[in-house]
Amino acid sequence: DRDQDQDQRNRPSHIDTPVRCVLGSTYPRHPPQLSCRSEVFLRATTRALNEWLQSRAAEFDGEPCVFQIIDELRDGGLGRLMREGLISADDLTGRARDAAGSQAKGAAATGPMASGQFSRAFLVFHHIYNKHKRRDILAWARELKLTGFSMHGKPGVVCVEGDAELVTDYIQRLRRLPWQRMQVKVRQDLPLADGDAVQAERKFSRFGELQRVQHRTGHAALHAEVGELRAVLDQHGLGDVFQQLFSVTMTADQADQENPSTHPQ
Repeated sequence: DRDQDQDQRNRPSHIDTPVRCVLGSTYPRHPPQLSCRSEVFLRATTRALNEWLQSRAAEFDGEPCVFQIIDELRDGGLGRLMREGLISADDLTGRARDAAGSQAKGAAATGPMASGQFSRAFLVFHHIYNKHKRRDILAWARELKLTGFSMHGKPGVVCVEGDAELVTDYIQRLRRLPWQRMQVKVRQDLPLADGDAVQAERKFSRFGELQRVQHRTGHAALHAEVGELRAVLDQHGLGDVFQQLFSVTMTADQADQENPSTHPQ
């Protein structure tokens, strides 16, 4: 048993992997060419990893992505490929298999823990259009059991509420994505004596995306969407937050855009 423990301690937790990056003259409008090779990878591993690099780069839809992808690769890239079923343990050499296992276990062990403190945060973005970012905004909120809403467009707005540690983890994930501007405009924290009381403090029962106004364009659409946002905040007892988000006064006509069927309840 002692020898096994020593063997576990000697197993590598990472692999040094050089990444080759070719940036064309049209980058970031067109994605970069990314590839990597390592002597500890089998051919199938190298192929799967390079296919993942190229598909991930294509997801950024004309936005800078090189440093973000390298960070993701550094932060448990092999473990991610194994969890997503893109490679199996048979595709790895012994050293690479040990590193991938350590990355996967480390990710599970260091996941966010509930703090027993309630938090509600409002994030304002220059814009939210990218379909992959919209997907991550929804998926991460649901993964962390946060409630609230997102409003894509320009500006983009996200509201999340739940355990404070999970809200912090959610914000950190979003910060790792490339944004023209992202700001936490309002954050409300409330210490709780009982961890179960988090549920009682929620204003929303789920996390959903507000639907954009499709039949208007330009300033008319902007006014309608911001008015829609104000109506949602008023409906959930958060009307005072609106002024803090935009520091403007909307007329009653602009705020009267509510469509209950599109709102997270």
